Amino acid sequence: MALISVLAFISIVLATIGIYWYIRYRESLERRFQRIGGGSEGTEEKSRLIRERLLKFFGLFSRAVTPKKEEELSRIRSILLKAGYRRPHATAFFYGGKTLLAILLFVLFTFIRLTFIKELPYLQTMLFSILSGLIGFFLPDLWIHLKIAQRKEDILKAFPDALDLLVTCVEAGLGLDAAINRVGEEMALSSPVLSDELRLMAFELRAGKPRQEALKGLAVRTELEDVSSLVTLLVQTDRFGTSIAQALRVHSDAMRTRRRQKAEEIAAKMSVKMVIPLI
Repeated sequence: MALISVLAFISIVLATIGIYWYIRYRESLERRFQRIGGGSEGTEEKSRLIRERLLKFFGLFSRAVTPKKEEELSRIRSILLKAGYRRPHATAFFYGGKTLLAILLFVLFTFIRLTFIKELPYLQTMLFSILSGLIGFFLPDLWIHLKIAQRKEDILKAFPDALDLLVTCVEAGLGLDAAINRVGEEMALSSPVLSDELRLMAFELRAGKPRQEALKGLAVRTELEDVSSLVTLLVQTDRFGTSIAQALRVHSDAMRTRRRQKAEEIAAKMSVKMVIPLI
């Protein structure tokens, strides 16, 4: 019972600190917003202030669990990059969110234990408290993996249309770099994820990055077989000086044939899969 009382005291203290910090944060933001005023510059300044405050808040929680080894940090940055989080402070938000969720779920379970399930034994209380903290700590990892899977699915669905547009642009006389930039702009409404990846590659090419490295970076960020095969084709075409338009046309036809065969394979398996529920 003594340990439960200590946990309850810690929960109340943490909740009080959180409420106090939130009130002070809102008051300081409102005072600074009143000094800034309106307009587009004021809106940008407000967004910058909010990002700075959030970064400072999450940074307090991320310092204790952020890896010190550069290899581990590079691995986490690569995972966040594949999920679409490219800002420099994404790592701080990620580890800060892990720590904050672990504390919140731990405090929440302690509050539920003291309020609604008082008859829960001491040992089970400790076990479920630790388990709730671990669940909160690993929830951001699950979210990142789901985000990566969703991005892959979105890119895979929009990739045939983007490849057809790329073939059309190249056959119309545009260079490969200009065609990639144009396709990225045209795909902004139908597939923002693929548009973001193509425009990022176009920015890298415009900044002077070698084309082969920019293409390989696209393959690494997406981790899709169709994108990797297209990157390999473009790298070989650029190296040997063959016709890009003809190579893209052949690759587009081959990919369309492969997708049709995959659809036929899924349709052929449906009759077998329907036997058990029909029975």
